[in-house]
Amino acid sequence: YHGCGAEGKGRLSGGPLTCSSVFLTVFDRALPCLPRERYSRRAMKGNTVTDQERWAESLARSEAYMNWVADCLVPLLGKRVFEAGMGIGGFTGRILKQGAFERYVGCDSDPTAVARGRERLAEFLAPRGPLSLCCGDLRRLPVGDPGGPRPGAFDTVLSCCCLEHLSDDEEPRVLAALAGMLLPGGALVLYLPACPAAFGSLDRGTNHFRRYRLGELTRRVTALGFARETGYYHNLPGLAYWFYQGRVRNVPSPAHLPPASFWSERFIDGYRRLEAWVHPPRGLCLVAKFVK
Repeated sequence: YHGCGAEGKGRLSGGPLTCSSVFLTVFDRALPCLPRERYSRRAMKGNTVTDQERWAESLARSEAYMNWVADCLVPLLGKRVFEAGMGIGGFTGRILKQGAFERYVGCDSDPTAVARGRERLAEFLAPRGPLSLCCGDLRRLPVGDPGGPRPGAFDTVLSCCCLEHLSDDEEPRVLAALAGMLLPGGALVLYLPACPAAFGSLDRGTNHFRRYRLGELTRRVTALGFARETGYYHNLPGLAYWFYQGRVRNVPSPAHLPPASFWSERFIDGYRRLEAWVHPPRGLCLVAKFVK
């Protein structure tokens, strides 16, 4: 995660040197943090919708981290992609810049998010590009939108940080509906928050029902007739930061995290190579591809 602000530069000065202050300063300088507001009573007055919008916008502006995620996902995608739960298009824009697609349909249930996505992704919209957007309920696919998805029309269904917002009853129905969008031999590609032990106030503040284990997710998806082609955890430092802020400090929402420095491009490149060489045993998120 990414964020910025000068306040973190002097965190150790003018106060007692404690383990907590050292730990927080290390994370502020070395790890990304999405929001740009301090964790304070004033900041905590924002409502949930505003917090979610602020977080989504901050995430979409996190160039280095978002490009890292896109680099993980693009090699797993085919030429005709349906993205379920695209939000404002933060992941979508990076993926479209890096991949070559014949057709790319983004769908979200929030009309405000879809409208914001149209603004952000105008350069990729048909007829100039492969992208079309639709608003619809993923529990009731196909949607009625003329530009929306149709059963068996895609070689890839992509979902980035979406399924965790569904209840235990809704998630299996949506997974089955997404499977129905695929051609025979098509792929379901998922990018999801990982490690249930890290579930805390940050997850509750963003309306998460769960975080995932790779093995458990594999069992759920293979029960629908898929076979897992690849799966791994992603972003070990981010997991440590999320755990500290959500389980130790109990920050109520990512929109209230303390400001932190952006990762330098040099650090991103170095750390990305490390995880590309050896995937961590746990991570903030997981990447998985299942073939029908």
